[in-house]
Order: sequence, then structure tokens, then C-alpha cells
Amino acid sequence: MEKVVELGGLFEIQDQSIDSYWGIGAGVTIPGSFEAFMLSARIPFGIQIPFELDNGHTCEAFLEIVPLIFAFPVPAMSFTTSLGARYVF
Repeated sequence: MEKVVELGGLFEIQDQSIDSYWGIGAGVTIPGSFEAFMLSARIPFGIQIPFELDNGHTCEAFLEIVPLIFAFPVPAMSFTTSLGARYVF
């Protein structure tokens, strides 16, 4: 069965999978408005669409949402989002 994903009528992606991922990590933030750095736990959730390029390399378009749980100096919670592309060589 052929899979076709249409994105807003701009172009079609045929026979491509939309992969999901998640992870756990740590982060350090050095904001300009505070005197101290901040430590956080990161839990990214995202989707990616891999594209095979003509030269044999892979490019991935991705969208991710990352909840941040700050632990130092003040407990807090925040979210970040990212939209971009990765070139794998």
C-alpha cells in the first residue's frame, strides 16, 4: 500500500514514514537576567520525517516539544519547541 502525506497542498511525501522519538537529558541555562546558571531535566518528544537525498545521505525534518523541569536554583517548569532539519553525513 502506498503512503502519501500531503502537506498543505505544497508537496507530497510518498513512501515516507513519520517517526516519533522521546528522550531524557539534562540542561544548563545561562540566562542574561540572572546571576546564576540554572540546571534542568529535559524530556523531549518529537516527530521526524526522513528524506533520502540523491547523494545517498539522509536529511530529517523534525518538530519537537521539550518540557523542562528546573531544579536549581529555584524549582520551576517550562516548555520549549523546535522546528528544523538534520543533515546526516
